Amino acid sequence: MASLLLVGLSTTLVGCATVQGTVTENQDGTFNSFFSDDDKSNAMRVASSDTKATCEKRFGENSHPLVINQDVKTILPEEIKTGNQVMDSLVKLGQTLEDPNYKATYEVTTQFKCSA
Repeated sequence: MASLLLVGLSTTLVGCATVQGTVTENQDGTFNSFFSDDDKSNAMRVASSDTKATCEKRFGENSHPLVINQDVKTILPEEIKTGNQVMDSLVKLGQTLEDPNYKATYEVTTQFKCSA
């Protein structure tokens, strides 16, 4: 009896994947997902996970995402601009070396549809 309860509980937990980013449905039945992070590989991983979780929740566990388009943007922190290209490059290098918090943000936008 205890093993039967354990199997049922583990099945329930596996089927409850959560969406960490933002997912919206378009009128044509496709979806858009958006997630940003300062770690590019994590942003890509979460974007992939969100598409899969959305399809499984909407159409069942046998459904999987079919990516139509994916865009990854690198957003740099606000930079000091002097107007001189060489000087701006040196200032940027100095900011990067001096400030450990000088990190880029990666925005991943994915348009996808789900297999039935």
